[in-house]
Amino acid sequence: MRLNAKLWQSVAKNYAKLLEEEDSCDVSITVGSGDDIKTFNVHSLILRTQTPYFHTAFSAQWGKKKGDKIVLSKPNVTPAIFEDILKFIYSSELKLDNKDVQHLLGLLSASDELILPVLSDHVQKYLAINQASWIKEHPLETLNAAFQHESWKELQNCCVSTICKNPWMLFETPNFYHLDESILLYIIKKDELQMEESDIWYHILTWGIMQHADLPDDLNEYTNEDFNNLKKTLSKFLPVIRFFNMSLEDFDTKVSPYRKIFPDELYEDILWHFLKPDRPKKYISSILPKRHHPYANSKFIKTNYAKITAYKTSYSKYATKPDAFKRVMIGP
Repeated sequence: MRLNAKLWQSVAKNYAKLLEEEDSCDVSITVGSGDDIKTFNVHSLILRTQTPYFHTAFSAQWGKKKGDKIVLSKPNVTPAIFEDILKFIYSSELKLDNKDVQHLLGLLSASDELILPVLSDHVQKYLAINQASWIKEHPLETLNAAFQHESWKELQNCCVSTICKNPWMLFETPNFYHLDESILLYIIKKDELQMEESDIWYHILTWGIMQHADLPDDLNEYTNEDFNNLKKTLSKFLPVIRFFNMSLEDFDTKVSPYRKIFPDELYEDILWHFLKPDRPKKYISSILPKRHHPYANSKFIKTNYAKITAYKTSYSKYATKPDAFKRVMIGP
């Protein structure tokens, strides 16, 4: 017969009380660094049972003893976060209300390090449901945090889904060009990304240019080496930007000035697609489909150059590379 929820809560509370009984503790764990340090006295049996991390840490090969206690130090975990982890380990309960996002991200990181997948899933779901507005306000910080660990799929999916529906929250961020290549590539590959392909190209090109402080401001002054450097930076993006779904006018005015960064066969495939769509492709085995959103390749949303100009102006206030946007040819 299984315990009902009310009875289990009573049992869990009794386990939680053990944290207050230091006489029976056989482990001393010091966490934090600098002025934020605290020592917790805990029970090895309980911690070993809940996670393999402590099973290894308390083993004869790894554990260090001082007197009759095993001693352990975790300087990379704050006392506040470790206190929450102990509450979860001892009682299987943890209230996340009124915790700020930085604390939640720290808790998520610590739960991953301490091999507590149930806690990690719980925090990710809470962030996804309750902190959507914070994700919108801090897309770069949240994305970078979410992709720190491959196991944080729940948070990753939430961040990417939010950005695909509201792409300007990311692409208009002043420090957008600091985004890691792998994360940006993951987003660009999404069919659900609600941006026109010409806008995607503009921002990916801008991101690539911003990786090179020594590129001339005037495109006409680019050397072959400059084009080659930009080509290497954008090599992974070119096959997944859906140039085939652009208008011929957009391709001609916004893409063709950068012809030299394209592999010859890819550029030829795109040109032939406009002239003879059924012609077999040499570089692309299959053309990526149109993105799955109501405005893709329609006239409902067109690139707003006034908006982009305003974006360039606001961006320049924060950019560490002066006049970087002058290097991007926008077109008429």
